[in-house]
Amino acid sequence: MTDGIGPTGVTPLGHEVFQIDTRMAGYEGITAGYLIRGDRPCLVETGTAPSAPVVRDALAGLGIGPGDLATVVVTHIHLDHAGGAGDIAAMFPAARIVVHQRGARHLADPSKLMAGARMVYGRALERIFGVLAPAPRLSPLHLAPDASPLTPRPCVFVAACRSATCFALRGIERGHRRRLGHSGTISTETYDVDAAFML
Repeated sequence: MTDGIGPTGVTPLGHEVFQIDTRMAGYEGITAGYLIRGDRPCLVETGTAPSAPVVRDALAGLGIGPGDLATVVVTHIHLDHAGGAGDIAAMFPAARIVVHQRGARHLADPSKLMAGARMVYGRALERIFGVLAPAPRLSPLHLAPDASPLTPRPCVFVAACRSATCFALRGIERGHRRRLGHSGTISTETYDVDAAFML
């Protein structure tokens, strides 16, 4: 099903970058993932566990099948950003999952993360976020000591995607709805990849 531009819930952002509405808890316009389409397609953010089929279908509509996705990057391990990592990994068996070194253990074994989230959300946890499945094929990203696993950095995406066309993040510190992984927060720009690694 399409809206005339592309698959439903997909917004082209330019430079072969597409925003995918992940429909958190069934609602539109709250959270988003981003596909960087190229020789080695890269998905940035998975959304929640129940978002995984939505993301899979959007990727299929953009021509990315189960064997095509090379990399999945999660900026941090909040369940609205990385909750679908294990499910996406199962759907796209060729993809490696890139995550900050401090978050990798929680994606490999999400039991403590889920127990903590259950203490906060109670019975609403599964309805809102689903259950984070363990993610195989993790590639922990070792960042500078001052790089927090909760704060997205452009170098995360450059390192993960290794593409001549990367993207700039705009307004990611302007409140929860304006951070990467939430709808309407990203713009594209062409970068010199080697220079970008200096960030």
